[in-house]
Amino acid sequence: MPDVLIRDVPAEDLRLLDEQARRAGLTRTEYLRRRLHEQAARAHCSVTRADLTALATMLPDLADPDVMRDAWS
Repeated sequence: MPDVLIRDVPAEDLRLLDEQARRAGLTRTEYLRRRLHEQAARAHCSVTRADLTALATMLPDLADPDVMRDAWS
C-alpha cells in the first residue's frame, strides 16, 4: 500500500488530531487512515436536483404548517 507524507502540519492541529485519536482508542496513523478513507468515499456522493425532487415527493407534509406544528409539540 502506498504511503502519504504531509509536511508543515501545524503543531496545534496535530495535538487536536492526537486527542481525537486517543479518544477513539486509535493510533494517529490508524485514525488518519480512517478519516482519509471516509473523505475519499464521500467524494463519490453527490445530491442532485432529482434527488431533492424525489425527497420532496416522499415528504410532502414538510410544507404543511399544521403537521410541522404538531410534530414539535
